[in-house]
Amino acid sequence: MIDEFPADPIISFYGTGAKAYYIRSFKSETKKAKGVKKAVVQKQLPSDDYKKIIEGGWRILRKTHTFKSKLHDVYTEVKNKVALAHHDDKRFIIPNTTKTLPWGHSDIEFYQTDTSLNKKYATDAINDVAEGVFPVKW
Repeated sequence: MIDEFPADPIISFYGTGAKAYYIRSFKSETKKAKGVKKAVVQKQLPSDDYKKIIEGGWRILRKTHTFKSKLHDVYTEVKNKVALAHHDDKRFIIPNTTKTLPWGHSDIEFYQTDTSLNKKYATDAINDVAEGVFPVKW
């Protein structure tokens, strides 16, 4: 693994999602938020916003100005975009682990059910294997 900060130790790190993070080291400060313009990230997203997302599960919106063109008419457009969000809309986080599944995966229903049911399913499967109902091939 490559050390990206070899001579500059990291003091704090807040990873709020895929491609959205804040790193503070002794010499520098790095802020990234995918889909948000660099100027908005640098000027309108302080480090406290990243911390709020981690601790409280907030959703932070910021206004962005863009140029649009339609039939050779150029105009400006103001959008209110989600700059940082606690919820990952691309992946399902498996409870009590660091593993994820893509939304729509068939196993998500298993993890979203009651934990007592999950234990029952697991013990039933173990008993079925022990009784030879589902023979395991090695």
